[in-house]
Amino acid sequence: MPLPGRRLAPFFCLGFLVLSVALGVLLTVLLTRRDGPHHCLPPRYASAAVAADTRTCSQVGRDLLRAGGSAVDGAIGSLVCTSVLNPQSMGLGGGVIFTIYDAQKGDVKVINARERAPQNFPQNLLNQCHDGLLPGPQWVAVPGELRGYQEAHRRYGKLPWKALFEPTIQILRSGTRISSVLNRFLNHTALHSALERSSLRKLFVDERGNFLGSGDLLRWPSLIRTLQAVAENGADEFYLGETAKKMVQDVQKEGGNLTLEDLRNYNVSVRDAIKSELKEYSIYSAPRPAAGPILFFILNILKEFNFTKDTKKAEAYHYIAEALKFANGQKVKLDDPDFSNITEDVLEELISDRFAHEVRKRIDARGDHPLAHYAKANLPRSGPFGTSHVAAVDQEGNAASATSTINHPFGSMVYSAQTGIILNNEMADFCMKQSQRKISPGEMPPSSMVPSVLLSKGREAVLTIGGSGGTLIIPAVVQAIANTLWLGEELDAAIEAPILYADTKNNAIRVESTFDQDFCLYYRAAKRLTTMRLLVINFKN
Repeated sequence: MPLPGRRLAPFFCLGFLVLSVALGVLLTVLLTRRDGPHHCLPPRYASAAVAADTRTCSQVGRDLLRAGGSAVDGAIGSLVCTSVLNPQSMGLGGGVIFTIYDAQKGDVKVINARERAPQNFPQNLLNQCHDGLLPGPQWVAVPGELRGYQEAHRRYGKLPWKALFEPTIQILRSGTRISSVLNRFLNHTALHSALERSSLRKLFVDERGNFLGSGDLLRWPSLIRTLQAVAENGADEFYLGETAKKMVQDVQKEGGNLTLEDLRNYNVSVRDAIKSELKEYSIYSAPRPAAGPILFFILNILKEFNFTKDTKKAEAYHYIAEALKFANGQKVKLDDPDFSNITEDVLEELISDRFAHEVRKRIDARGDHPLAHYAKANLPRSGPFGTSHVAAVDQEGNAASATSTINHPFGSMVYSAQTGIILNNEMADFCMKQSQRKISPGEMPPSSMVPSVLLSKGREAVLTIGGSGGTLIIPAVVQAIANTLWLGEELDAAIEAPILYADTKNNAIRVESTFDQDFCLYYRAAKRLTTMRLLVINFKN
């Protein structure tokens, strides 16, 4: 559903937030166009815009742009704000991936600050994998969020580092109240019982020990102190300073494995974005261990079906569903390239037109094939969990697409009371691994995140897109692109449209309850109704 206040300046600035059980989904898109004809001078855009998953955090980013900040400044400011207003989804104790378009240079870089495996993690950790929530200190990976902000700001920032944190510090000082969205997470049956047993409980209860509800004041003085220290001292405060010492002390007190050495040794990965062609657009996204290659694989399959606005929706959605099923079988290739035994040649083949053509020949009108038709190995474990996304474009046409996460709702539910930081449970993403190769210290887990930027051939338009929701990110982004570029829908309708996805456990097709009824009838007529299950319940924010 549309987020309130989503239109910022004269841009389409669109998003939806969907909740289902312990599941959060966000799709954020910015569509921008140049103002005026081509000139030799660098192009100026009509205005600048930021889209986050709350109005407040979108405004924080917008105000930073108005103060002369870059797209990256706006994105970072919005992310810091989101860590306070939606702490169930992301925060300083997590990780982030930026895809950044530099309009002056014409290149697109990816800054991957995903969490990394610590030096001392349980060797039998993968034996504890299952399909539900995975709270607990054993799942905490080394946070990368602030090193990601630092690197992005060093390369592309304009405003002082401190300025990116001041709006959120002021929000906390003034007092932030529990939103209806956060309230639903806090009071969901499965999450509530886990929170009751966790150290995070102390953050979200009142003086009488009752969980806070919608509209209640959330007091977070320890996080104010941490944000102030980071604003003054830089990211080193988190990785080398007193904040690091206090956080490690709290994690180890709960039985976690995080050490000061882990924090000291953390480093980000900076690579060129991967690229694919879609009609008059070039699309750029994040390479593995992010899921950009899977996104491209799906789009390459679909683009040769030559969908148009006259294509029957039920037919188009059937082919999208089949492409998603084949994509599930390819996710085993998303290992960290610095530790993987899967070569880059394999990844280049995955996103090639030739491979897409071969897969396309295996897609028919049936769609009821066994798993072996779609994948040579068992499908990877993964879940439709949290994360948050921010999209930003500045007046010079630079774009930042950033996805951040602590993984499952409230991450590991390990809370550092001294620092106010909620720790991730990103080690749970290694449950997606299919090979027998062990996890290596310093390795990044595979991810479904696809922060992406679409550029027209003449660089006259920028579509900045990304999403959240674990395994739902890819199908949501695919369908938004397909609906907009091929099926002739207006962008706002494409973003708000209900989605389908192929369940990673068994390739069953799931849809939102309001999904296209012709498609549902198509499956019912083929006696495949058993694959259709309620996916989400929409809540107004």
